Amino acid sequence: MTLRDIDLKYSGGQLKTSRALTTGGPLTVNVPSSSASLPLGRAGALSTGINIVSSFAGGEDNGSGTDTTGRLNLYSYQRAQNGSYGETIRHFLMRSDAKAMIAWYGPKAGYNETTEEPDESQGWSPWWWIGAHWEANDNASIHGHGSIEVPDLTGALQTRLEVPFIDQTNPPAPGQPIGVATTNIRTNLADFTVRASTGVLRIGAGNGYNKDILLSVSSDRDPAGERWKIRANTDTETGSGNTGTNFEIRRHADNGNVLGTALSIERSTGNVALGESAVSSPARLLVSPPTNKHGVSVIPLASQGNNSAFAAVTTAATDRVLDIRVFGDANARWVVYTDGKHEWGDGTASRDTTLYRSGSQTLATDSNFVVGQVFRAGTMQGSIASAGALTLRSTAHATKGTINIGASQWNDGTNVLLLGNTTAAPSSNPTGGVFLYVSNGRLKIRQPDGTDQFVALSAT
Repeated sequence: MTLRDIDLKYSGGQLKTSRALTTGGPLTVNVPSSSASLPLGRAGALSTGINIVSSFAGGEDNGSGTDTTGRLNLYSYQRAQNGSYGETIRHFLMRSDAKAMIAWYGPKAGYNETTEEPDESQGWSPWWWIGAHWEANDNASIHGHGSIEVPDLTGALQTRLEVPFIDQTNPPAPGQPIGVATTNIRTNLADFTVRASTGVLRIGAGNGYNKDILLSVSSDRDPAGERWKIRANTDTETGSGNTGTNFEIRRHADNGNVLGTALSIERSTGNVALGESAVSSPARLLVSPPTNKHGVSVIPLASQGNNSAFAAVTTAATDRVLDIRVFGDANARWVVYTDGKHEWGDGTASRDTTLYRSGSQTLATDSNFVVGQVFRAGTMQGSIASAGALTLRSTAHATKGTINIGASQWNDGTNVLLLGNTTAAPSSNPTGGVFLYVSNGRLKIRQPDGTDQFVALSAT
């Protein structure tokens, strides 16, 4: 049948036309034999569009059923670049706040557990949307994004994932090109989980690009919101030795500027640096404190009992537990070994001063020991060897002084013993005491009046 410029004919079991087909109501394809009505969406929705009907008449896809699923098959042979070739579905946004969405509906009351049929007693509601829009629902801002939306607990659809096609912080003026150099994909009211059993969260790029995870106080791409950045950096990979692409945690100021690297890890060695970007160091852990700050401070919240603020376990008693030096020293100035031995030096030559445990309840040094104030000991003795001696000297200087023994005094220069008075000089007359000294091989006593008497020694 031909009506003017419209042709409509039946051929090969199909009704065909070579012109556009317009219908004032819904166009239904695959009309089912049953008279059961199919849902069209929310109550009161107009019966418009193309209805491609399905039924369960064919059964399950189990090898014996037949396909009775209604579907829209679209075929494309052309690609699209600057034009619109290859587009099989087009959505036109006819108002600034219009949405063009693909919706998935389900029965509000759920499904019958026995028949698996929908319970339509409460109608149908959208469960999942995907589409795009330009202006916000309240007409107060430009969104300009594609989105995936699911309902919240009140049933209201909420955007959970959005992909902007404009710079949302600076939307283009009317007539300006639509597009963005880098799109800021965002979630909303959503967690993001990667199931580790089957996949990973990967940030991949060549060595010339930083691989960053950015923690910001802004969900936009505003640099001023940057606070922390986890980075695999662009340190050059040499192709051997596992060097390059090292790990960093960077900290940012309130304006987003980089304050410094808080932590870095060298990939080749595993060396860790705190407060320093360069981790090439002989130490497994390198701490670089700022001015007037401790490098490490341990402050327990309660008694540690048998534990300690610092614990070291080595493989030998002669292993070093502490090695302390001034920057640039060729040798350590202070070394503590696992067995408790201490060694000191000036940082240039080998250490020459020691303090260590030489035996049970015995602390020893191979060096000189100087006490600036009071040295107290219950018992003093010299060498522990046979016929050992105890030597007391007033000073290492050539000009000798005195050795005070309680209220008495030994003059190390004149070899005079003053008994009972430590205020008189050995060369003068004693006041309130006496001198005991040797003269011409004989022991004499000088009395306070200046007279000398010989000390007579008897066998008894």
